[in-house]
Amino acid sequence: MDLKTSVDRLFMVGPAYAKKLQKLNIQTLEDLLYHFPSRYQDYSLISPIAKVQPGEVVTINGKLLNIKNEYLRSGRKIQKAQVTDHSDQMEIVWFNQPFLVKILKVGEKYSFSGKIDWFGRKKVMISPEYELIFNGKTIHTGRLAPVYPETKGLSSKWLRSYLNKLI
Repeated sequence: MDLKTSVDRLFMVGPAYAKKLQKLNIQTLEDLLYHFPSRYQDYSLISPIAKVQPGEVVTINGKLLNIKNEYLRSGRKIQKAQVTDHSDQMEIVWFNQPFLVKILKVGEKYSFSGKIDWFGRKKVMISPEYELIFNGKTIHTGRLAPVYPETKGLSSKWLRSYLNKLI
């Protein structure tokens, strides 16, 4: 494998992803490696839950205690999760992402990065980036996370994951 290898020859990149990558002018490994971020999201502040303040963009690492869908009168869905670390517990809220209840597993340790805000009368993290902590390492949270130019069906999260494996 060299830099001129077509991206459709890479592991887990079939014709569908190759077509999406082509929309970003990525046809070879070299193109993929030279697809630079357009900006960075700073998630490097890792904080215990007890010390977070509204308005901060932070990363918390904790164990997922529960997660559920709640239905609003308008028909929309809210996903609420409880996370704990050694210092305290916190609620995390997402909007209209009911698939999260199936993806996030209770009892697992996750890293969540996002903005702390008020939701009702309590501090919560609203719509954070999340990832399972695997061997103490993270790709999308707890660091400067690159944000790449994207196209439909090809997110910065996918690109970060793939580039991390490739490098």
